[in-house]
Amino acid sequence: MAIPSLAMIPSGYKDGKVYSVLPTNGDGDFTFYRGSNATRVNSSGLIEEVGVNVPRLDYSDGGCPVLLTEPQSRNLVTYSEDFSDSSWFKPIDGFTVNSNNSISPDGSVNCDFLEEKNSLNGSKQISVTHSFLAGFTTFSVNIEPVGRQWVRLFVYDGTSFISVYFDVLNGIVGTTPLGVVAKIKQVKNFYRCEATFPTLSGSGFCYISGAISDGGDDNYTGESGKGYNVWGAQVEQQSYATSYIKTEGTTVTRNADVVTGTGDVTTFNSQEGVLYAEIAAFADDDSSFRCISLNDGTSSNVVKFVFYLNNIFAETVVGGVNQGTTTYVFPSITSSNKIALKYKLNNFSLWINGVEVDTDSVGSVLAPNTLNNLSFDNGAALFFYGKTKDIRVYKTALTDSELEELTSWESFILMANGLNYTIK
Repeated sequence: MAIPSLAMIPSGYKDGKVYSVLPTNGDGDFTFYRGSNATRVNSSGLIEEVGVNVPRLDYSDGGCPVLLTEPQSRNLVTYSEDFSDSSWFKPIDGFTVNSNNSISPDGSVNCDFLEEKNSLNGSKQISVTHSFLAGFTTFSVNIEPVGRQWVRLFVYDGTSFISVYFDVLNGIVGTTPLGVVAKIKQVKNFYRCEATFPTLSGSGFCYISGAISDGGDDNYTGESGKGYNVWGAQVEQQSYATSYIKTEGTTVTRNADVVTGTGDVTTFNSQEGVLYAEIAAFADDDSSFRCISLNDGTSSNVVKFVFYLNNIFAETVVGGVNQGTTTYVFPSITSSNKIALKYKLNNFSLWINGVEVDTDSVGSVLAPNTLNNLSFDNGAALFFYGKTKDIRVYKTALTDSELEELTSWESFILMANGLNYTIK
């Protein structure tokens, strides 16, 4: 197989820079910007904070790291780690908060224990006031069960209660109402429970609640020593959970990650080649457009991937006119997928995970020496946010057998891990 002219496999970085493996002279290195601190999961599995303009190589999925790029988001919980604060409402028959009781997912002894009040029958819950906007609200928190199995997150937006149950002993999402998207992810000994709720405009609460079973009542008699270690609560006014944003008395905003272009006219071939990426987006129902492209610094002359919901549109644009358009609908774009677009005059094809999924035999290509930039956008806007494991560019249109090899998994284990399968 041909050697790529550019290859970025997340491994090296410094403030303001993401290094590419090829070319070796630095012409393929990306410029990086983010105007705030942010968190990642490091190689030890701990959540850690990195500084302004520091790229995030994230290990939350295990194995090799990904380049994590996220949109701007704000944690609306003012005390994300201190559940003893008065901003968290605690019913008299619910929990006692034992502060700094155990080691949290960041490796510090700053995790609070919600201990059930012994022999009191009542609501085992803790809540925080929230002013909801119409649309979506995502509530997430890291939970470690102590003598309990089930927990639920729920919201009251001033009109209705909606709840999701989680098996935090086994890392499984339980009962989930229609319209709610829930996920559970392991971080050290904790599970990060995430739930996205459709909400109306109004004033209400976000609750963490004990539960006696899947779908069971949160009103029960407490037992001394039982409950939940909790850490890192987060409420975001958007349709999926992003990385943890620490707060200590006020809401905090994490700015967007911006990865600007790299390369020049000698790095790319405007008339034929392959654009390849191994990536995952954050949500199948994200209705924003997200792009990765070869371009000339504008959106008028590009070779691009366009992600929308769980669809991909892969195409060439010449003078603002779409050429060689290919499409595919993913079972899930939130799983890691290997994607390649071959472009050549009247010869375009899209390959996904070892299979040619679409072709177009009619279409123009760009004039020589037009493409001079690879960027996480469409050349001007529509930034790609997600998890990037690999980006490559080839200056020749690879053969079908080469494209199959490029986009195929090297083993069943790697395929299972990349697609988040559970091996039984």
